[in-house]
Amino acid sequence: MKTLFLGTACLLTVLAAGLCLAYPTPAIVPAPQEWTLDVLYGQPKQITVEIPTKNRGRVKGRFWYIILTLTNNADSDADFYPVCDLMTDTFKITPAGKNIRKLVFDKIKLLNQGSYPFL
Repeated sequence: MKTLFLGTACLLTVLAAGLCLAYPTPAIVPAPQEWTLDVLYGQPKQITVEIPTKNRGRVKGRFWYIILTLTNNADSDADFYPVCDLMTDTFKITPAGKNIRKLVFDKIKLLNQGSYPFL
């Protein structure tokens, strides 16, 4: 009788542990007003751009960028405004795009015009 009780207690413990480890599963069919974006991204790339200075000189600046491709397969439009920040090894956080000149973005567009003509 003691063995049966011990076996039953172990079985209940395993079942309870299994219920505690349960996690939500994604819906196969999204509910109304829900959408999912497919996200593809490449490796971060570095470019060097010569930036004009106030004293009519030029200084080389290094910039990192990444290209994201988002595909909305839902029946309705979804607004998406990505925000990226750069964190250095000293935990200094710089918001992406801050103090970036149009010259830098123009060079990125030029480098990727074959792959991404509408960048």
